[in-house]
Amino acid sequence: MTNTGMQLWIIWLVWILWILDVLFPEVSLLKESAILITGIALFLFIFSLLRKGFFMRLLKRESKKADDSVQGKMPEKALTDSALIPPAAGSLSAGDADVLKPVRTRKDTFISPEARLNGNLEAQGNIVIEGQLDGNIYSSHQVRIESGGRVTGDIHAQHIVINGDAKGNFHAETLTLQPEGRVEGTIYSDGLVIEKGGVFIGQSSLGQSETKAVAGKGIVKPITAAQDQKSSSAPVAIINTDHRPDEKGHS
Repeated sequence: MTNTGMQLWIIWLVWILWILDVLFPEVSLLKESAILITGIALFLFIFSLLRKGFFMRLLKRESKKADDSVQGKMPEKALTDSALIPPAAGSLSAGDADVLKPVRTRKDTFISPEARLNGNLEAQGNIVIEGQLDGNIYSSHQVRIESGGRVTGDIHAQHIVINGDAKGNFHAETLTLQPEGRVEGTIYSDGLVIEKGGVFIGQSSLGQSETKAVAGKGIVKPITAAQDQKSSSAPVAIINTDHRPDEKGHS
């Protein structure tokens, strides 16, 4: 500290002592001097600490602790986020890839009443026909011909339900002919159901044995060898389960 600075400090000390003596006349000058010197010493101590950067280092240390605590929590959060992110396709095993594949819903193929199509139709799901189709049909599940629908061609499916008109060959595990249905052709099925009102004109093959239907009863019976010889002139069966007596009273 220079001489000028020392002189200024002495002047300030004298002024402060005089002000304290004016403000507190009951306090002795010795006490005022002790209080003033103590205050100045405390001020100088704090000022020296500030110059050395003690408080700045203390603040930096506290901020560093806060940063460390935040960084300690980040790995847990990052692990949680990484668990939510799906792994890359190349890093998956074959089994995991099959589990993560989206489930594909099977959709029906629908032909509206106003539609008229020419050509073959193939689908993996169900096929519903209310319009007209000239061609063969291949389905892995069910083919359904609604009332008003018409199909001319062969049909291959697991299940066939006919409530409209159909002409051709029909291959299915089960075939159901509903009241408004009419079928002309050959049916290859292990399960044939003809509801009342349904019309079937043709032949039905059940397994390896050919079958013949009794007209008017809706009953399918296997053809024996003798019956086959007698009926060779009329191999086609006509079924109308909505059979009614004529006007003369004969059935």
